[in-house]
Amino acid sequence: MKFECKSKKGNVLKIDTEISIDEYNYGKELRVNKANLDGNEIQKDGQVVAMKVEKVIANGKPVVAVRADFNACKQILKILKSRRKIDHCYFKGCKELEDYYNNIFPKEAEKIIEKLKREKETKLEAEFAKIQDIDIIEIKDHSYYGISVCNEASHCKFFTEFAKVLKACKYTLPQEYQTDVDWGDYSDEVTYKIPFGKLKEIFEDAKSKLVEIQAKKKAEQDTRDAKEKAIFQKAKETGEPQELSRILAECNDPDEDCSLDIVYTMAMPDGTTQQKRQHTW
Repeated sequence: MKFECKSKKGNVLKIDTEISIDEYNYGKELRVNKANLDGNEIQKDGQVVAMKVEKVIANGKPVVAVRADFNACKQILKILKSRRKIDHCYFKGCKELEDYYNNIFPKEAEKIIEKLKREKETKLEAEFAKIQDIDIIEIKDHSYYGISVCNEASHCKFFTEFAKVLKACKYTLPQEYQTDVDWGDYSDEVTYKIPFGKLKEIFEDAKSKLVEIQAKKKAEQDTRDAKEKAIFQKAKETGEPQELSRILAECNDPDEDCSLDIVYTMAMPDGTTQQKRQHTW
């Protein structure tokens, strides 16, 4: 897209913009691939210098502007015959650029991102389809980062879900497939080499364990909810506050000869909760 921006002093900046997407994290930028200030090309050694459109705060308000980084800024200052020494500068955008950046650019960028994601997913699934049951898959289990798969298709749906499920149920991989342990000062990493056929069996076992864990957690939560409901019902029927829970907390009164308080959470007759403190002298 082409835009023409004019400053209060009458300087005219003409730019050609292009949407740029980071294929790793899908970050989006509106980059300037051609710029002309007052009839002078802004470039260095015949190459376009770093410029992009972004939102900045000016006089306490967000505005859309063209940012010129170090080399571009040097060229601009040279064209303007300015002796100022700054690392970067901004040129306020015109209304057309502002409208495009705020309303059209995000939508167009999302279309590109979705296309890239589909292409990436298709490529990953194609790589995944090549894996045979006898193929050895290298797995690393890091004490901090968790499970990671060392394979061309490591980010495909199967391996992504595999890592999530094993982490969720704290699954321990069979020691017989362990090939290396890297003991660090603050963390460790265990390497496993497992046939893909066995890996699929492990995945199914881990999913079953996760279902059991989730069912147990739900049953425990249902029990807690039922108990809490009964306590609130008793408070309503008796008209008296009922204890829901208690914890120990640091005393909040410096004038009391006490280090810990018992903090009670009470169910009130009107369905609300209140807290009360009791000192432990």
